[in-house]
Amino acid sequence: MIPKAYPEEPVGVYVTDPSSGALRVVEYSELPPSLAAAVGADGELRYNAANIAIHYFSLPFLETCARQARALRYHSALKRVPCLADPAPAAPNALKLESFIFDVYPFAPPERVSLLQGVREADFSPIKNVSGKDSAATAARLLDALHRGWAAAAGARVEGEGVFELSAALTYGGEGLERLAGRAFTAPVHVASFD
Repeated sequence: MIPKAYPEEPVGVYVTDPSSGALRVVEYSELPPSLAAAVGADGELRYNAANIAIHYFSLPFLETCARQARALRYHSALKRVPCLADPAPAAPNALKLESFIFDVYPFAPPERVSLLQGVREADFSPIKNVSGKDSAATAARLLDALHRGWAAAAGARVEGEGVFELSAALTYGGEGLERLAGRAFTAPVHVASFD
């Protein structure tokens, strides 16, 4: 999870079910604006643990969940759906029932679930829009800044405009880049090897 960027950010949040103590995710469309903006005594958002859709489950646990699939809940979402009467609706015109992988959390004993907090700039950049906020362009800028930082920390120099990207085959989190020391790169470039 990561902390929400702002109260209305369109991400689900982790909550603890008060009746069972089980962890579950409440989708942003299901969280009333008053709760999304609610703050605790510390001044922080009460519902601040954003689900960024990175989950680790054991196969035996998922097999157990599959046997109980009928017990999964549905989330309702208003969607724009083309139809004969309106091929390009400007406003939502359909109700869609959805289930998500995170809907299995209530099947897990609370003591067997852990949340790890990530760093937004390094771990999360959603692509939800064609342009502007939360688009491929914003994700590329964050990736570029992250990888330039890793290269600089390893002693490399990166110049030029465009995306500088280090192959996932070279590093996972900026480690093992000592062989880049003293090298210079001109972006845009994808660094696929140390050669």
